[in-house]
Amino acid sequence: MKDILLPLILVLNIFNVYCQKWDDYRQYYQLSNYANFLLFEGDTSNYMDIMYSLSEKYENNPFEYAKLGVIMFNYDTTKSLVILRKSIKHGYPLSSIISKFEKLNEKNFIEKELSQDYSTYLRNVDTVYVKFLENLIKSDQKYRGAQWNLPDSIKFLKQNRIDSLNLLKLTEKIKESGWPNYTRVGVANAGIAFIVVLHGTRQFEYNSEVFNFYKTLLFSEIINGNFDPISYANWIDQYHVWFLKKEQPYGSIADPEGYLYPIKSIEDCNTNRLCIGLSTLNQYLKMNQYIIR
Repeated sequence: MKDILLPLILVLNIFNVYCQKWDDYRQYYQLSNYANFLLFEGDTSNYMDIMYSLSEKYENNPFEYAKLGVIMFNYDTTKSLVILRKSIKHGYPLSSIISKFEKLNEKNFIEKELSQDYSTYLRNVDTVYVKFLENLIKSDQKYRGAQWNLPDSIKFLKQNRIDSLNLLKLTEKIKESGWPNYTRVGVANAGIAFIVVLHGTRQFEYNSEVFNFYKTLLFSEIINGNFDPISYANWIDQYHVWFLKKEQPYGSIADPEGYLYPIKSIEDCNTNRLCIGLSTLNQYLKMNQYIIR
């Protein structure tokens, strides 16, 4: 760990240049992004050290902790199980964890060790909210399939109407019951809510009441560790590039050939990215093999 103290301090300094020091999940995301960059560079040991330290302070994030637990398994099985239990507690499916192991004896061991934890988690899931989300995703995909013998323009109009209605239904549900976070409904079902937001907000103006409601809400869920900042960035960037025909604020999306869609400047992107907990743009480009024209 000593070998990376200096670069880690530099990461925090960069973070504080662009933002005041936040004592919330944005700092977690910033440091976990740095840890993942180390893993990308082949530094598994320091990745595990940083992520395990973060797991002792920050409770949420089933995605990263499932990944960490699997990587740690052959280094420290006891710590690995602690981390995997934490990911299950916050909505990560046991079947998905098991699928990440290649050896049959490891799969059987994980299933035996974690089945009770997963059963406990399932007893506490908000089944009413889950059913609501499952119904939304069915209609979200209604005219996106190829089974309808209709002109694309008609399917487009019909699906747009459904997307708008789904978003309004979700908005009312959130005002009544709150955002469906990972722990409450599970990772997959929390993802459904974001799909509805992604598709539904396209039917509204960027500065509309509905769009501003979700910008404020999802930013607050980033702060609380219940929403991934890269999903937030993708959502905002897609709207800017495809609908507003403007530069993307976060530099998170590229064309099919890997060229980044237009940005104002690297500095501007870094200001925006670091303030929601993302890595610097250059680091992101390297990890995703994207290119600036």
